Amino acid sequence: MRITEEARGTRHVQKGSRLALVLTGLAGILPAAILLGWSLQNPWLRGLGNPAVAFQPLLSFIFLLIVGGGLVLLAGHRRAARAFLLLPAALGALVLLHYFAGDFGIGGLLFGDQIVTLHVRNGGVPQLGALSAVTMAVIALYLLSSPRDALRRWAAPLASATLAATLLLVALTLTNQIPLGPRFVGPSALSGVPALLLSMAIIVQSRFADPVQPFTDSPWHTLQKITPAIIVLTILPTLVLVGLREAGKLDDSELYYFIADANLLVVVILLVHVTVRATEQNKRIAVRQAELDSILTVVPDALIVTGQDRVIRAFSAAAQRLWHCTEADACGTRIETLFAARSPDFDALLAEDPGIGKSESGVVTTTGRRSDGSEFPAELRVGAARQDGEVVHAAFVRDLSERFSLEDQVADLGLQLMQLSHQNALGELAGDIAHEINQPLAAASNYASAAAMALEKQQDHARAVEFLREISVHILRAGDIIRKLRSFLSHREVELRREELGEVVNDAVNLLLVGSRKLHALLIEIPASLPAVYVDRIQIQQVLVNLVRNAFEACDQGDSEPLIVIRARAIHDMVEVEITDNGPGLPEGFTERLGERFASSKGGIAGLGIGLNISKRIVEAHGGMLAATNRPGGGASFCFTIPSAAGFETPANEGGTPASSSS
Repeated sequence: MRITEEARGTRHVQKGSRLALVLTGLAGILPAAILLGWSLQNPWLRGLGNPAVAFQPLLSFIFLLIVGGGLVLLAGHRRAARAFLLLPAALGALVLLHYFAGDFGIGGLLFGDQIVTLHVRNGGVPQLGALSAVTMAVIALYLLSSPRDALRRWAAPLASATLAATLLLVALTLTNQIPLGPRFVGPSALSGVPALLLSMAIIVQSRFADPVQPFTDSPWHTLQKITPAIIVLTILPTLVLVGLREAGKLDDSELYYFIADANLLVVVILLVHVTVRATEQNKRIAVRQAELDSILTVVPDALIVTGQDRVIRAFSAAAQRLWHCTEADACGTRIETLFAARSPDFDALLAEDPGIGKSESGVVTTTGRRSDGSEFPAELRVGAARQDGEVVHAAFVRDLSERFSLEDQVADLGLQLMQLSHQNALGELAGDIAHEINQPLAAASNYASAAAMALEKQQDHARAVEFLREISVHILRAGDIIRKLRSFLSHREVELRREELGEVVNDAVNLLLVGSRKLHALLIEIPASLPAVYVDRIQIQQVLVNLVRNAFEACDQGDSEPLIVIRARAIHDMVEVEITDNGPGLPEGFTERLGERFASSKGGIAGLGIGLNISKRIVEAHGGMLAATNRPGGGASFCFTIPSAAGFETPANEGGTPASSSS
């Protein structure tokens, strides 16, 4: 709805500007024709069809300059228009100086010889009546070209006064009011047409100069729209009554009385109309204000209104609850006092110009400070608008404490889910692990019995020592298996370290092969020149365990000889790890759902996809990506990327020293 209103307002602006441009162009035709007649010494052109009359060339030239300034203004060049209008303003000042300081030849400035020969009225000097209308037109154009809204609003009323004055001059010319003298009245009614057209152009442009504003129903807006009617309608009774006086229907005393009475009646009617409209509009504004107040009372976000000086003017009920202070305490203070820290983005949001310095997102995360000194995380959004030439900011503040708390809880749950995934992986390997641990323990037991027998019956100390060494080897083997399992299953904080990828991969593979009685051809192709990686060792081992175990299970379903390959290569500042198998491949549509819960690579109900979901989250937490695809020759390929340690070679983490992590 708002977009439709803005589009409609834009169309009104374009139509109004085109109409004003046409009217201004038409206003320049008659002065141009008069000057052309003087240049060609053509009495028909310089008299606008009446060879017995000669319009002053200087007045036509001044008016043509004013029209030129208006065209420059309507073309969008306000500064150039103001500079252009200085010339007709200077010439008008010289004409006024002629009337008040004496004749110094201003009338002969253009076509002086012809003016003397033709005995042009008033010596070629523009009449005071026409000059007054021209002066008001110049001032109106100056106001219309102003960058300040408050000044531009006065352009239409002044142009309306120009229109009324021109109509009065035309009426006096038509009725031939000789007592007013040749210095005041023009030679023909046609002399008022250009001024009438230019005045209407200024009114039209002033009415449509700006797009539709949200509060177009204000009393000032209504008064501004009917201002031309107020001014013109006060002149029309005078014109009618002067005509009746010329027709002999009224004497002088009756004329003066009815002029005053008619103007009083018109003013009363217009004032009643304005008062009624203003009352209706004030009621609508009051209803809107009440609706807005009710919305702001229940809205959860705090609202703070500031002026261009950043001093708080309004403080909503939500803001009072958030900062633990009253509106009276907050109003009059600067908005910066409500926040513990400021950033460039904070200052950009509160830029003086609504269109300058805004941050790209329009949102800043900062820290609020309450009246008691306590602080809270806050999200700040700022809207800006111009009102009477001043920038007003509306700042919306949201308390992020609850959201951050929920995010922390989600992060904790994520870590617990990863730990459960560790335990789930261990549970799936429990049978093979028990078998593998039993082997060295059973062997150690057998060697212990043999050693005892050698000592008791054969007294073979050398053989007993050999048996004891074998016992030590097998016990150490069992201890090594338990150590790796404890490391894999440990619940601890994330530690990013510089690790050799080959060692990480070998530990994960050895863990998977513990007690495995299945024959799998597994190749590890990791170049010796591969750079180290910057990872959490246990988490990346978990990813490898999940992916390689899935590859084992996929190969068990295939008909060909099992083959699993683990490769790695450096790609810019990342290292890519690829696990391929020659199993039956991935189910249809799996690659699009990779990492979603219940999206399993095993198909059917064999798996819930939790391991892949955890693996994807771990890889992305390291700044990498996890992808899967079917190989052209059969089987599946899983690839993931992790950061290379080349970009983390700092004294704080060289040699395997852990770095802090935000995970």
